[in-house]
Amino acid sequence: MTNPLLSREPLDAADNVAVGAIILPRARKIAIGEKDKMLLEQVAEHFAMTPQQIQQESLRLYLERKLRLVESELFTLAQHFGVKTIAELDEAVQVGQLHEAETFEGYFRLDYLESERDALHTLLG
Repeated sequence: MTNPLLSREPLDAADNVAVGAIILPRARKIAIGEKDKMLLEQVAEHFAMTPQQIQQESLRLYLERKLRLVESELFTLAQHFGVKTIAELDEAVQVGQLHEAETFEGYFRLDYLESERDALHTLLG
């Protein structure tokens, strides 16, 4: 019987974890090629770290970079509408300061980006 954590087959929905708006597969070991494994071990040795520490640091840096990109887009979009949050955008539409037709796509993008930002903060701890 094949261990589902080592399988390349997709897991069913029950094996997924929701983190905010992001659906992630439960943690599982990922098979890496011998060439990648050798590179990882060389890098780890060079920096006097374990391969696991290199992987954890790499993942943390990736998530932090992703968070910066999301926050940058959030800032640009919010600045375009003259608001700071989706709640402020909604309020501006309600009081007639902005027209719903003008903000329709931006509203959903802003909402998505806020959810993405919250999920990334959760993942980063």
